Amino acid sequence: MKVNRNELLNITEKVMLGTSDNAYIDGVDNLVFTEDSVHSYNDSISVSVLTGFGLSGCVNAKDFNKLLQKLSTEEIEVEVAEDLWNVESGRTKAKLKLKQDSITDYISELNLQELDWKELPVDFMSAVNLCKIASNSSSKRGVFVSGSDLITTDQIRINLYKLSAEMEQFWIDDVGVFGLAKLNEPIEKYALTENWVHFISKNNTIFTIKRNNDELYPKDKIIEWTGNLAKSDDDEENQLPKSITQTLDRVGVLSKDIDGFQAVKLQLQQKSLTVSSETDSGIIEESLDWDTPFKNELDISFMIDFTFLKEAVTKSQCFYIKNQSDNCFVVFQNDKHNQFISTIGGA
Repeated sequence: MKVNRNELLNITEKVMLGTSDNAYIDGVDNLVFTEDSVHSYNDSISVSVLTGFGLSGCVNAKDFNKLLQKLSTEEIEVEVAEDLWNVESGRTKAKLKLKQDSITDYISELNLQELDWKELPVDFMSAVNLCKIASNSSSKRGVFVSGSDLITTDQIRINLYKLSAEMEQFWIDDVGVFGLAKLNEPIEKYALTENWVHFISKNNTIFTIKRNNDELYPKDKIIEWTGNLAKSDDDEENQLPKSITQTLDRVGVLSKDIDGFQAVKLQLQQKSLTVSSETDSGIIEESLDWDTPFKNELDISFMIDFTFLKEAVTKSQCFYIKNQSDNCFVVFQNDKHNQFISTIGGA
């Protein structure tokens, strides 16, 4: 049968988001084709495209993807034999050995045809992309959703986003979160089952992520804690200069490792901001003027992870400083999103 190569390649790359190199489940590195769909499964993520090409069989995902990338014709010919696919593209001929299908039973248990789909808030994916935290080693990593609250956290910061509509409660790990963000398709609906959260796109791609145990997530504690950090009249507020990102890049070259965080020192004064760092390798310092000086005289110094600060600035340059007896917090905020960054000892 003749198949459009680019369409097949596009679907293959989407479904590959649900594959894995882990060997504890056989077949997690394969794609399963049926007459009307394509599937993958790796025990953390499953991806299904409910559009078929009339092909059937199980193939190694990476090998098939690499082959499609290298073929040059717009259409390819695929003949399904008993234990292989014969693929022809111009003068190129390939025989792709079929693999044993070890994941269809797992996919069947997802009951994708019986899901109770609910409308997804229109800002859900933008909230996920805004709040996801890379390289998060915290036991509370991932995205937690309850009602209109979407929360992410690690050892030193919390993102709290107010969604445009309420959702049922779930908690999903970063493996699924970052995979979903790579799908790059408009997600329209979601469905919950006991162990999984399912998302379906406008193009009939179902992206399924294993659920964490909601009861272990400290939602109430986080909401209470962030509530205590709400802005008050005593807090100093301002807007970071637009050039702060370049300053952080330069000073961060000599950032100081404090408990695994790449820290620099910030000194906030009424008319200027100084970013500095001192390590065994040397000393570096750079000063910037505020676009609008603080209203009051002040001199506040603290250590902060410069990579976290760089990321926060891309989301909002408006901030306030919350001084508490045992710590200091930098809070970035806009109408829907607050990011609370705890400072690091050692200033």
